[in-house]
Order: sequence, then structure tokens, then C-alpha cells
Amino acid sequence: MKKNKFSFVSIRNVIMFFIVFSLVFQATNLSLAELEGENHPNHELNLTSTDGIVIGDANITLYTSGGSGNAGDPYIIEDLHVNTTDKYALYFDSVTHYFEVRDSTLFGDGYGMYVKNPGAHFEVINSTFIGGTYGVYISSGFVLDIANFNDCYIEGSLSIGGSNVHGLNIHHSTMVHNQGTTYYSRLNFTNNIVYARGSSLMGIQHYDNIVKNNIFYGNNSYFRNMRAVNSTIEDNVFYNSSFYIYDDDLADMLSNTYSNNAINGKPFGFLYDISDTTITDEYGQIYLLNSDNVEISNVDFVNVYMGIQAFNCSNLLIESVTVIGYKGILLEFVNNLAVKDSTFYCYSTGIYISNVEDLTVQNNYYEGYSYGFEIYNFVNYKINNNTIYYSTETGVYFENGEEGELKYNIIICEIEDEGSQLPIYLWDIYNTSIYYNVFIGLGNETAYLAYEGSCDNVTWYNPTLEIGNFWSSWNQSGAYQIEGDGNLDLYPMIDFDGDTLNETMEVLVYFTDPFNSDSDFDGLTDDEEIFTYGTDPNDEDGDDDNLSDGEEILVYGSDPQNNDTDSDGLDDGEEVLIYETSPTNNDTDSDGFSDYEEVVAGTDPLNSSSFPYLEPPNTPSYLGLILGLTGGFLAVAGATVYVLIKKGVIKLPKKITK
Repeated sequence: MKKNKFSFVSIRNVIMFFIVFSLVFQATNLSLAELEGENHPNHELNLTSTDGIVIGDANITLYTSGGSGNAGDPYIIEDLHVNTTDKYALYFDSVTHYFEVRDSTLFGDGYGMYVKNPGAHFEVINSTFIGGTYGVYISSGFVLDIANFNDCYIEGSLSIGGSNVHGLNIHHSTMVHNQGTTYYSRLNFTNNIVYARGSSLMGIQHYDNIVKNNIFYGNNSYFRNMRAVNSTIEDNVFYNSSFYIYDDDLADMLSNTYSNNAINGKPFGFLYDISDTTITDEYGQIYLLNSDNVEISNVDFVNVYMGIQAFNCSNLLIESVTVIGYKGILLEFVNNLAVKDSTFYCYSTGIYISNVEDLTVQNNYYEGYSYGFEIYNFVNYKINNNTIYYSTETGVYFENGEEGELKYNIIICEIEDEGSQLPIYLWDIYNTSIYYNVFIGLGNETAYLAYEGSCDNVTWYNPTLEIGNFWSSWNQSGAYQIEGDGNLDLYPMIDFDGDTLNETMEVLVYFTDPFNSDSDFDGLTDDEEIFTYGTDPNDEDGDDDNLSDGEEILVYGSDPQNNDTDSDGLDDGEEVLIYETSPTNNDTDSDGFSDYEEVVAGTDPLNSSSFPYLEPPNTPSYLGLILGLTGGFLAVAGATVYVLIKKGVIKLPKKITK
């Protein structure tokens, strides 16, 4: 990686050198007019020009330093350096000779080099091309082996203008572009480095292509196989990019070889004819083909063009996956399909599904799309409990579907022009129930939020429960008008769960569940938590003491925002769940010792007769005092007796002698 960066910087330095060189010697450069006049350059051509150059059969020898223009001896055009504000730096106008461009730098306002209708093979070696639109552009040609590019730097893309341009060989080159092109038959693309600033890296089509040992750096970009057959794509490394296989022919897809390609450090999973399998976090991208009873679960696809593609499968479950990239998943011709509990953060469509029977899309979260999901040609479906945040085009787009329901979905759409952006669009839909959904339009608060065209038996409410949908643009009077066929939601709602919170406020301000009055299941309604107690309606245990806020308020009277209500050193949860003491009384048994002191001492904080024996602090020892007083008394008594003896008050017995 460092080596490639160094090469790129080195190329840039060379480019800057030639720019400075062209400015310094501009006064002495040969102009296009001089070249086309009598003053022909010699064969040691080293031309720097600020004018674009046009080369055709008639004047090609003016720019060559050798060669005869034949297959084994092409014209050599070398050391040609053009930096121009003209549209084309170098324009080959239908040259029928064989030629070679080498060691040249060509900067054009639109094109570095434009090759119009080449009539023979040409080669490009060790040259740099930069154009505002295209680095190199090759228009229609009819030769079998059209061109070789080796050791080149091309910025602005190497592109071709027709499907009859075949046989390109591109090796050891660096390409930087905003939008990659699609190459046609017999492409040989090896050991290149490609940087894509847009969504497309490159594509292949037709037959017998080889793409091998390349490094692709993308912007959540794609490498597209567009119905190519008998092609080999192997040993390529993709960063922030991945594959997009565009085909609907099983035999064609299986004629290609995908081998040892890496997507962001993980293998590309081109998986086919598998059954009874669970796929977990092993692949950087998955293409699943012709398989049955497969589960894809707990997989993260990050910085990809697309996370999962599936074609011609049955009994497919996609569960608990995350996709961060350009698109989420694309699933076609799948029967019994379920997409559940998954998260999609992408620029374009989150889920694209077509030609499916028995479909469940449930508990998924989508954010940042043009479309939340698009579904075409489907039968028997349930689209429930999904959340689509901030779609910029259409939240859900349905076309040609029947026998289904949409319930408990939250769909938010940014609306600039009424009718151009919609939370929900239906076309050619039959026998479908749509109710208990929240549809919110942002930006244009009065715009209509749904369109229904060429549909039949679509019901926007539950006639038994008399419950319809929430519409942020509803004026809270009468039915809500559905544009198109003129259908009505007869029972539009303002507060599904009865918690007195407007659904727009629940979804966009408080982030609570508009279908559940107690979003965190703590025993307190959302409005009670917000307006009465000041607790978090999305966190059942605000102070993390293992007691739910509702328990604390309604059962124990403790403070749900203070994990030690009585300040005794024990968490409220510990007191209730472990020691059975009161979380609001720091001395439950009233023995003069706090619950914490008793727990530490090992006594029973619920029994006033059981309390810690604690020696009074700083208690003096009386033994010394007793001994001291006794000794002092004896000393005084002894001294008194001695004095009395001396004075004769006390007479000692006489000594008895024998």
C-alpha cells in the first residue's frame, strides 16, 4: 500500500515537472501550425505544447520518431508533452496505422487522449493522461486486437464508446476516475490499481474477459459483471467496494469463475447449489445462487456497494445482518423469503426484492436511503414493524403485488416537491390491507404522503376496529385522501397507544414506540415518564440499580434517578433483591446501626436484636490506673507506719533472744 502511494506521488511529481517545463520553454515550443507547415521536426522529437494536437493518417509521420506503421513495426510517438485548456490534448482521428505512444504526458480540459475509430492496433507505454472528463477515450473500432496499456497513469477514466471495442489489455497501470466504464469481450486487466471516486469501479460484458491480481479502492463502489460469460475474476482485492452481478440467466452466471477475491479483508462468497446451511460472519459480501434452505445471520457487511445478492433460491432467511454501503440487499426469484431484525445504512435502496412468493419483511431498520425498499412482482406478503428514517425519494415502492398487509411500520420521508417524494407509493397492487402505520413527511408539512395507481381492493384502514394510519399532514378532520385512485383512509389516527403523545413527537423527539404506551416496559406510561416523573421512557432502569423505574416509583417509593435513595451505602436494588431491606430507610430494624453497617458486620439488618458489637472508640485501659492507685496507697501507708514507729506511737515487739 505504501509503495503504491509512493508511485502515485512520484507520478504527480513527474506531472508537475512537465507543467513547469512547458511554462519555461513555451516561447521556444513548436506550435501546431509550425508542425503542419514546412518546418518538420526531426525523428528525435521531444515536443511540449500548450495547444491540443490532432493526428491523422496524413500527418502522423510529423510526430513519430521511428517505425513504418505496420503490425510488426508501429509508428513510435514518444516524449510528447501537452498541457492544454483545449478539449483534447491528443486526438487520433481515425488512424489506420499501427502506432505506439510512450513516455508522454497529456493533460486536456476534457480528454487526455481521444482515439476515434482506430483502424489498427495501438500500444501505450509509460504515459500519463489526465482529462476533466476522460483520461483516455476510445470510440468505435473494428479490429480484433485493439490496444495495450502498460505502466500508465490515467486520471478521468479509460473509457470506450461502443460494444465493438474489444481486446483491450491493461496491465500495471493506475486509474483514477469518477465513473468507471464497462469493457467488452477479451479484456485482459491485470496487476492494476483502480481508484473510484463515484459508485462505479468498472464493468465487464460479453465474453472471455480476465480480471486478475488488481487492487480496487472505492467509495462504496461496484465492480459490475453485466451478463459476461466465460470470464475469470480472481485474486483481486477490494477496499470500500464490492461486486454487482447483473444477470438473470443461471447458465451464464455459472460459466464465470470467481476465485480468491477479497472484500475488505474477507472473502467474496460466490455460493451456489448449497442447501441446509447457516452462513455467519465469514464473508465480506455474499452472492447466493440456486440454493435452498439457507440462513444468513449475524453478518456485518461494511463499506460495500451491496451486502447480499440472491438469485433463484428458496426458503431463504436473512436475519440480524447489518449493511453499511451504497445498497443493502438485492434478492430476485426467491420463494419463501424472510428478512428480519436487520439494519441498513446506505445511500441508495435498503432492500430490493423482485419476483418472490411468500415474503416477510419484519423488524428491520433503514436509514439514509433514496428508497427504503423496493418490491416488484410479489405475492402473499407481510411488511410489518419496520422503520424507515429519512428517505429522500420513496419510503416503500410497491409494484405488481397482491395478497398482503402493511402494519406497524414507521416511514419518514424528506419532501421538497409534493409528489416527488413519498413515504409510500403503490402501483398495480391488489388485495392489500394498510393500517396501523405512521407516515411522516418532513420539509413540506402539508404535502400528500401516499400515492395509489391502477390498484384494486387496497384498504387503508381496519373496518372492524375502525383504525387507519397516522398521517403527519392530516388536518385532524374527516378522512385522509390518498392521491391517485382517489381512495380514502376513513379512520386516520393521531395517537395509537393512548399515551397522549402525538406520533410525530414520539418518533422524532422522544424516540418512543408509537404503538406501545410503555416503550420500555417499566410499568410507567411514556407520558408519565416524560411529564410526571422526568424519567427516560426508553430506559426501564434509569439509575442502573436493577430495579425498573416503575417498580421504584409504584412499589418501593424509591428514587428512580438515584441508585441509593436512603444514602446508606447499599444500592436500592441490593436492598430489595438481596437483603430485603428498605431502599428508603437506612436503618430498617431501627437498632441504631445502618443497614450497610450490619451487612458489613454480618449481622441481620432486619432484626433489632442482632447488631454489631463495636468497642467504643478510643476507650482507655483502667488496669494501669488500678495498679497505680494500689501502689500509691501502699506507699503512703508504708510511709505513715514508718513515721509513727519513729515517734514511738507504734512500738515494735522486742526481739526475743535465746
